[in-house]
Amino acid sequence: MSNERFSNEVRRFNTVEFTADRQRPGRTAGRNTLIAFSTAFADDQEPTDIRSTETDATGMALGSPVLERTRNLQRSNLSSLAIDHTRPLKDGLRLVTGYKGMLRLLEADITTETEANGTFSEVPGRVDLFTFTEHIHALYTQFDGGRGPDTAARWNWQIGLRMEQVWNTTTSELLQTNRGNDYFNLFPSAKIKRTHGDASTSALSYGRRINRPGLGQLNPFIDITDSLNQYGGNPALVPELVDAIELAHDRSVRKGDLGLRA
Repeated sequence: MSNERFSNEVRRFNTVEFTADRQRPGRTAGRNTLIAFSTAFADDQEPTDIRSTETDATGMALGSPVLERTRNLQRSNLSSLAIDHTRPLKDGLRLVTGYKGMLRLLEADITTETEANGTFSEVPGRVDLFTFTEHIHALYTQFDGGRGPDTAARWNWQIGLRMEQVWNTTTSELLQTNRGNDYFNLFPSAKIKRTHGDASTSALSYGRRINRPGLGQLNPFIDITDSLNQYGGNPALVPELVDAIELAHDRSVRKGDLGLRA
């Protein structure tokens, strides 16, 4: 015997975004403050109809097909506020300081139903409302400067540090859990760049980066849309931190640019 399985998923995605920013020049040249705000609301619906049929060796159906359907409704809001201040210093140095805050609100309403006698009913243990709330607050500072004339060989450098505090909470009605995860991280960065007289540049940079888990990686509900690839998330996941070092050389030629990265 074998099993034939057919699933039909129709995704509907709607989003609304609003942005606003204001730049305020300072009293001295090169000094200014930039304030930027954005917020985005998204509505993602993923209904899936599933039909499974047992067949014999000849491909003939054995009995009536099993009908299932899943309903996955996700709502989200991502808002951010950034305040960036640039101030020129002596000898071509520049100081950049700022703040960035982010708010992530995610909600997943998931239902699995099966058909019996022409009527669909919810499957016990297969219905959940999962919510995720995250507050991110970061302060950062960066110094940059350069040595040498603008029209010939020149050195440029940057060094910076970002301090980030995160508070997040996940809840699951099915598992009756309410889990919090708070953490603090430092993100140093540095870059030195050499501009050569032949219009080529060489640069060495270092930076620490963060990769935050998405809703699907955090949601513990087991998705059965693909029976051969069922998956669920882990609300205890923490972000991935990466220390990246890059050595690059770029050169301009008549028909384009050449670049090497390591």
